[in-house]
Amino acid sequence: DKFSHFALMTNDLIMFDRVRQLEQERSASASEPPRQRHREFDLITMPMEEWIDHPYESMYKFLVFIFHDHMPHRKKKALSERYEHAFAKKSRESSHFTSAKSADTARLIEYLRKDEVFGGPLARIESLLVEILRRERLLVEVS
Repeated sequence: DKFSHFALMTNDLIMFDRVRQLEQERSASASEPPRQRHREFDLITMPMEEWIDHPYESMYKFLVFIFHDHMPHRKKKALSERYEHAFAKKSRESSHFTSAKSADTARLIEYLRKDEVFGGPLARIESLLVEILRRERLLVEVS
């Protein structure tokens, strides 16, 4: 439902602001000079359900976000179609825990933690969120 997605995105933006504040605090105490650290990032939030229900549109939106005008429209369309066909084929043939059919969330989380591409970034995100939640608990206890 659209309202739920809106509420989740609003919550995400609030949490990202808290993460940004925590990163600024960490950077202020970091030993490396600020000019050597990249300070900006673009963000796109795309619900997993959209990728599952609308693979072509999701991939196209992702490619537009990443490449803007640096990739031709026809190439984005071709890659989106290719992704849609590959996703459909994999969905028909697989019941692996990384497919949309599995409810084994704990196993998926463990798989992503050990993944060489996603593991590092997810660990850093988890660390930041744990720190934010710890600070929130301290604020509540003090109040």
